[in-house]
Order: sequence, then structure tokens, then C-alpha cells
Amino acid sequence: METSRSGITSHYGFIENGVVFSKLEPGLATILVLDDGSVEMKTWAEADNKLLARIRHARQNGVPVVEFDPASQAPAPGGLVHLWGPGNWSGSEDMKLRTMRAGAALQRNGRKRFLIYAVFSDATPSAMARVFQAYRCDYAMLLDMNALEHTYLALYRRSGSQLFVDHLVKGMGVLEKPASGELIPRFLGYADNRDFFYLMRRTGREVKP
Repeated sequence: METSRSGITSHYGFIENGVVFSKLEPGLATILVLDDGSVEMKTWAEADNKLLARIRHARQNGVPVVEFDPASQAPAPGGLVHLWGPGNWSGSEDMKLRTMRAGAALQRNGRKRFLIYAVFSDATPSAMARVFQAYRCDYAMLLDMNALEHTYLALYRRSGSQLFVDHLVKGMGVLEKPASGELIPRFLGYADNRDFFYLMRRTGREVKP
């Protein structure tokens, strides 16, 4: 994956289990998990390299949809949200900027923080930014797009020997595979060529982009 920032082309960086598979590039939207299990989202800068020893997992994907503006003390659209080329926002197969898109965001409410995942059935990056602003998200970034297959999100619940899968959108269920009366969930039960991250509710909660 590549993005263009004011004429500069960059590969997207990612780190898995503390191993740098692709260098984190300055200016790109980044979601990361630190060694204490905390999740952060930020636009990577050279000065952030001091965090590398503490990063367990990280993934970059383009430029920010929303950033926190220190001057106004409020979230604001990313500087390239309205620019199709430099923002590298891509589009649908018929070259329309308005298409299905997914995004992740961080919201603060008092001392609590929430990681938000959102699917937009038909939106431009600017529309995404306005929605995340309305929810008072300090930071937001684009994930995948164009199809339910690519914007997939599911909640996996186990009751005894049975596994139940609840999808954010019903049509996402076509990605699960039935076999011998059992449901084989995507990513967990069989290989897939798409990036994913998961969250687990347990002692020592873990998040992996």
C-alpha cells in the first residue's frame, strides 16, 4: 500500500509483536498498541521514533480523517480530507469518491477512552470526518472500503461448545464458512488475505492491529 503526501510517496508501515516489518513513516495515520496494552492513534512524526521500543503492534493507513486541533481544543478534519489526490482516498470501482468506507477513531469521555469502529454505507472522506467530529473523536483514520467483505466486523461469542457470530451488518455473514454443522469464523478459522485486528475481553486485555 502507498499514499501520496504533497507529492511524496510512502509505504505504509506496520509492526507485529515488536518486529518492524515496514518502517513507520512520518505524516501517516497510525494505530498502535504499547507494551502496557494501551491503544493510541496519531499522525506519526520523526520524534515518535522514541516509542519504537515500547510498541507491540502498529499499522499505518493513509492520512488522518480527523485530528485534534490544539488551538481550538477540538477535533478537526485532517488537512488532506478534501483533496482526492494527495489524500489518496481512492474510490469505488467506477471511480466515485463516495463509496462504502470503514474507519477507526478514538473518543475521550472524561477519564474514559473508547475505540470506535464505524462503517459508512455511502460516504466521502469529508462526510466521515464530520460524523467523527460530531461524536467528539480526537482522532480518526480510514480503514478498508468498497464492500461488506472489506469492512467486516463481528462479535464472537462462545456458549459451551457453540460459537455464535454477530455481525455489524447482516450481509457480512457470507464470509463465515459452515462445515459439518459448525461455523468456521473468518480470520480465526481460516486464512484470509486482508488485514484485521481483534479485541478480547479478559484479564490482561489485548488488542492487535
